[in-house]
Amino acid sequence: MKFIDWWREFSRGCPLDMTDSEMAKQAWEAGIQEGIGRKREWVGLTYNEIIDTSNEFQVLDKGVSEPWFDLVGYASAIEAKLKEKNT
Repeated sequence: MKFIDWWREFSRGCPLDMTDSEMAKQAWEAGIQEGIGRKREWVGLTYNEIIDTSNEFQVLDKGVSEPWFDLVGYASAIEAKLKEKNT
């Protein structure tokens, strides 16, 4: 891997505000390449997991004639399930 390729990958996922590419190049040359090369296969949700989760967020309130869907709650639940499977 070339430095410029590593730098693009590293700076995209770096939690710090690193703008000094010269410092990064020195680290690269010293062999410090943390975070690169440890990619895992993404694990998604099955169709049944998606449907089961969506069923949890269909809401029928008293006094409301039609059910409604809690989209924000559903999105948060999907995000949590994906994080659980992929960490």
